[in-house]
Amino acid sequence: MELENQFTKSQYIAGIIISMLILSDLFTKTIAGGFVIVIFSMMYIFGSKIFSAFTGKEKTDLKMWIIILSIGIAELLIMIPVMISLGKNESELSRTNAEAIILSLEKYHDRNKKYPDSLAHLVPEFIEKLPKFKYGNKDLDFSYELTENKEYRFHYATGFKIYWRYNSNDKEWRRDD
Repeated sequence: MELENQFTKSQYIAGIIISMLILSDLFTKTIAGGFVIVIFSMMYIFGSKIFSAFTGKEKTDLKMWIIILSIGIAELLIMIPVMISLGKNESELSRTNAEAIILSLEKYHDRNKKYPDSLAHLVPEFIEKLPKFKYGNKDLDFSYELTENKEYRFHYATGFKIYWRYNSNDKEWRRDD
């Protein structure tokens, strides 16, 4: 009886954890919760089978966990394409913002015959405000540095730790993984 009570308590705790994962996925735009739900549900289903084998009692809530497993799989099937699409849109927006800053840097250089010490010198004369780039659910500043030979390097990151670098010397983007 004690083992059965502990097993029932673990069901409630598991239900709370799964509910929190689903809600966190919705708010943070991640798919990690879906993977955890699938793995956790499968572990629970197998645990139910082991429980039944040791105690000789069949757990009636096994159907519930199969439904939860189905929800986890459905979340993954829905969230993965959504996340890929959101990541692509955020990446395109980041590149557009980066290009706007680079254009402002070139205008600054044309007028002053040098690049600014910081991006803040571009505002408001060359760009209304400095745009940011999206990294996950965060808005971050682009990275800018003036080199010894008075050129500049400019870079930002996109999802999955992909870094884009621009060098004013060769005026090309390079991708670093």
